[in-house]
Amino acid sequence: MSADAAITAHPANNAAEATGPKEYGMVSHKHNAGVTDPGHAVSKAESPFYPSRASSNGQIITSDLFDQPEVCGGCHTEIYQQWNGSMHSFAWKDPIYRAALAKASKSTQGKVDKLCMGCHTPIGVLSGEASPSGKGMNEVADKGVSCEVCHNISETNGIGNGAYVLTPKLHGSHLKFGPFKDAKSPYHDTAYSARVGRNNRRALRRIRQVGKKCGGVRCPTSGAITIAPYAVSLG
Repeated sequence: MSADAAITAHPANNAAEATGPKEYGMVSHKHNAGVTDPGHAVSKAESPFYPSRASSNGQIITSDLFDQPEVCGGCHTEIYQQWNGSMHSFAWKDPIYRAALAKASKSTQGKVDKLCMGCHTPIGVLSGEASPSGKGMNEVADKGVSCEVCHNISETNGIGNGAYVLTPKLHGSHLKFGPFKDAKSPYHDTAYSARVGRNNRRALRRIRQVGKKCGGVRCPTSGAITIAPYAVSLG
């Protein structure tokens, strides 16, 4: 038998001739976009302070876990002076913001409260003290975005929109996250945070661009804004 005859006689080739060429189409596959960041809190099950994206990784947060900024200023004098009077220090007390928050809260029956306050008073939201009226809040929560907020963020759970994980005294004692790998302190432990370092570099670029003015994004004080999934009228 010749080679061509042997190939033709092979059972597999005969079956292929009988059934015709293979038809290609869609094949079912598992969902593989789990790492996609939606950019906002998805549900109360995933975000304990919904609709804020903030988290404490299950840690119970009380305001007494945080030091006053003045304590930090005991060693970091120049940095404290830069913070004091900055937009971060007035993030919660800013009367324009508070007026906008009151209107947004009223317009949505309080549904956006934690979304807004999660960035303007993180300690207040995670400790459960914050409300649009600001009544009954501890002094450290009343000081907005203080040293203890940024330097107790151990990780993030998304990109932007307040997706921080705030963990004061993570291992049972004072621990501060910062941009230096060789930092030492007589008061607290330190840990290097690549995210804090990157944020510092971004801040420096912003300062150069706007001439030492705050480059943060501010909420509008009039008109209408859409904070998914809520439409807010500020009047």
